[in-house]
Amino acid sequence: MKLIDLHCDTFSKMYYENILDFDSNNLHIDLNKLKKADSFIQVFALFDEKEKSDYKIDNYKKLIDFSHRMIKDNEEKINFIKDIKHINDNKQNIILSNEDMGSVDNSFDNIKYYYECGIRMAALTWNYENCIGYPNTMEQSLGLKRFGREAVEYMNELGMIVDVSHLNDGGFYDVYDISKHPFIASHSCARSLCNNSRNLTDDMIRKIADKGGVIGINFYSLFLRDIDEETKKSLFSLLNKKDYDALDKLMSTFESKNEDIVRHIEYIKNVGGSDVIALGSDFDGISCKLEMKDCSGVPILIPILEKRGFNIYEIEKLFYRNALRVFNDVL
Repeated sequence: MKLIDLHCDTFSKMYYENILDFDSNNLHIDLNKLKKADSFIQVFALFDEKEKSDYKIDNYKKLIDFSHRMIKDNEEKINFIKDIKHINDNKQNIILSNEDMGSVDNSFDNIKYYYECGIRMAALTWNYENCIGYPNTMEQSLGLKRFGREAVEYMNELGMIVDVSHLNDGGFYDVYDISKHPFIASHSCARSLCNNSRNLTDDMIRKIADKGGVIGINFYSLFLRDIDEETKKSLFSLLNKKDYDALDKLMSTFESKNEDIVRHIEYIKNVGGSDVIALGSDFDGISCKLEMKDCSGVPILIPILEKRGFNIYEIEKLFYRNALRVFNDVL
């Protein structure tokens, strides 16, 4: 079955770890694994590792250049989508996304530059405050900043999909009010099942559905199942210290179970309808163990979904039809 995944960090991980083999490597995603998964379109999020105030467009340009190099080096196998009309069924289709718009630095010219570089989706924030707004890790009532509100309107004009994963609640509702196009949460789960502020409330799920958007289910165990308070305190302490190596080491003791992924898919479908569900794995951006191992294991979800009562058309919607509909509506 065709597969569209709305979020992975593979190009970013390759860039920071100096991995140059995209055909075959030890990451969650490479071209061989994507082929085994019957991948149709894979979205690659470009994430600029930075400290709280270090938003520099020059650093981000290097990441874009690296991604373009990977695409160019594998052009016989890759189709880089800038216009959804130009899908190639004989190649691996790729869309580029920006994970954290802070580097645009209050400049519409920089947003346009990213668009001209082929970026067609953008998460408004990551875990830090930026010129757009505030992340889920901060006060939830704060809305988008003035430039953030204008940026959403400009992204609508360009045909760039607005992504609310990582955004705080106040910012989410501003996007809902402002955006004239469907918007997405590329890699988020249900807050009612896992009480993490990165996840979506039932009302948010319905709001995204109301706009014709989709929610890409995240495969990270931290967003799939609640953890005990002591472990939660340890996680927040490591986050505050920005000790990401220790955080990854702690998270590697957890495992993402296929049944938990399906549990969130089922819940979100029941709340928002079958048109709102999609997949947003967060491959190569998550440090927990994965029962499915890597992207080639995603099809293992199909028999589990069938046992839970999903019909083939609902599974097709989840795997690719819903995401493709949003691409056709916006890009």
